[in-house]
Amino acid sequence: MAKAGRSNLIEQHAEKGLLVLALVALVFVLFRYVTSSPRKFKPPPTISPKPLAPEQIDRRLLGKAKEIEKGMVDFDPDTTPIPDPTAEILERRRVAFGGTTDPYLQLWRGPYVAIENPRRMPEIIPPPKPEGVKLVPIDIAPAAPLVSLQRELPDRADPSDVAAHVATTFAWKDLQDKWDKAFERTRFRPPLVVLSVQAEVRERVIGGEWGPPRPAAATTPPLSLSVGGQQRILRLPGDLPKVPLYEPDGSNLQEVKETIALLGSLQRPVLQPEWYWIWWPGYGYVDWKIHLPATSVSQEYARKLEAGEVRGPSPRGRTVPPRSSVGPARGPLPRRPVIAPVPEEYEEPRPTRPPPARTAPPRAVPPRRTREPTRSRIPPELERSGVRPRPTPKPRPKPVRQPIRKPEETIEYEDPGEPTPVPPLQDQIKEGTVVVWFHQDTELESRKEYQFRLRLEFLNPLYMREQEVENIADARVISLLSPFSGWSAPVSVPQATDFYLAGAMAQDRYVRVNVFAFCFGERVSHTFKVYEGQPVGEKVVVKVPNPALRSRQAQGARPRAAGGETKPPPAVVEKEVDFSTGSVAVELDFDKAYDRPGLGPGRTVEMLYMDYRGRLLRRTLAVDQVDKRHRRLRGEVKRAQAAAAGALTRRTP
Repeated sequence: MAKAGRSNLIEQHAEKGLLVLALVALVFVLFRYVTSSPRKFKPPPTISPKPLAPEQIDRRLLGKAKEIEKGMVDFDPDTTPIPDPTAEILERRRVAFGGTTDPYLQLWRGPYVAIENPRRMPEIIPPPKPEGVKLVPIDIAPAAPLVSLQRELPDRADPSDVAAHVATTFAWKDLQDKWDKAFERTRFRPPLVVLSVQAEVRERVIGGEWGPPRPAAATTPPLSLSVGGQQRILRLPGDLPKVPLYEPDGSNLQEVKETIALLGSLQRPVLQPEWYWIWWPGYGYVDWKIHLPATSVSQEYARKLEAGEVRGPSPRGRTVPPRSSVGPARGPLPRRPVIAPVPEEYEEPRPTRPPPARTAPPRAVPPRRTREPTRSRIPPELERSGVRPRPTPKPRPKPVRQPIRKPEETIEYEDPGEPTPVPPLQDQIKEGTVVVWFHQDTELESRKEYQFRLRLEFLNPLYMREQEVENIADARVISLLSPFSGWSAPVSVPQATDFYLAGAMAQDRYVRVNVFAFCFGERVSHTFKVYEGQPVGEKVVVKVPNPALRSRQAQGARPRAAGGETKPPPAVVEKEVDFSTGSVAVELDFDKAYDRPGLGPGRTVEMLYMDYRGRLLRRTLAVDQVDKRHRRLRGEVKRAQAAAAGALTRRTP
């Protein structure tokens, strides 16, 4: 305690205040929990209308318990037997049936027994059948397809140079929801199983009208899969198993179930079949998806890949599985094109200013050597007279002309671009929209316009479910077809030929025309003599590089003969190439005046021709001889010939 005189009033009386607060709290607790405890309780009106003390309640509860115990001890049950009506019922049934039917063989069904004649067996009416499921047709059509019609060289034994890749989208979730609603009264959730993708194509005929549609023949690489422990090779869609018709006795039930299960595991090859890897000059074999049209699903997936929302394989620099003996060829996609030197015609190089000499670091100057005086070879008499003889001139060496080297032009190959990204099929089903595509490389001709449309064939969800359908015939339908999509935009095969004037013969009234075309992914050419009124180009058998040799070089392998020794395939093969351009020479002018830039007027040869579209166009020999594209095409032909002859021994990475 602080000393008196050095503390204030609060410090002097703080202990007294705390004691007062503690006393007040104690009084409150005693009053709340001791002196104010209730002495009477108000029971329910059925027991007592007045409040009762706890002792009174205890006495009443004890009396009630004794009363219940006494009632249980003094209980006397009624042991009177219950009469059995079985004998009476059997006697009445025997009298009803005239005593001719054993009553134990009849089952009494109450109101379901209709007795028309007491001497006949009663007809047992089955209980009412619940309402069955009705067949729901498919009214959802795929979207209008996108078509990529390209000239390409697939890695296959007998390749074609034109292929169509048709892609569309289908609202998978809408159809699934529609079928789920139809089966909501059952425990069965119908799966969506696509049996086939059917396509039709039509072409524009003379007059601008569209011809009748015809089925489009789809082409896919062979598919290797294990069925029943055995390896099978399927060529879709021809080898796709067909669902057999279900027998009513159930003899082929297991076969039908196995076929449906196999088709369910082949949804990816059916909806999104693969294609062969294609040859790209300078890059080797690349992914065919560079020609796959980009649908809305692919565009959204590409956006997510770029934004980092999903993770997917990088299209460049990825590891590609080795080439399979069954499926399409596979090879890496290099990051840079292969640049090969190509011999080309050249012009005399113009003299240019020499480049400035490089400054070299200063070097130490060696000391100058002193020569001893030599004896003069001049005769003494001439030396005394002071006459000096004229020195004999030395013969000058002839200048050696250095051969002019032909410049080697390098070809910058066109970049094939990035493959179209496609999300996994399960992710597409989860999102509700599925991408569907198919390939065709037959019955496609140059200079024609085509349109495509698609539809899907689904397995009937009511197939073999006779107990759940309203109409038994609905359970016998194997498949359901969706409506056809709308027609795609018109597409045409890219022009495969180019021609240029290469010379003329005025006496015989014809011109020489170089026609360039594609064969096995390489540029080939042929020179034709064209007269007035004749078409430019036709089908000719020419020698082209062997595609099998190029494929072997791309994969780093060589074929072996029967004895085991290495036997290279032939470098060139003979192939009939279509050099038709669709153009017709109308008029030839062998003395056409034209203005030469910087040289004044001149004379050349001009050809007036009509192209395949019916337009009148002109070509002149002077312009075609210096045309840059003409020179580049000749260089590509020479490069292909050099590669076939073995001059270019490079191997595609």
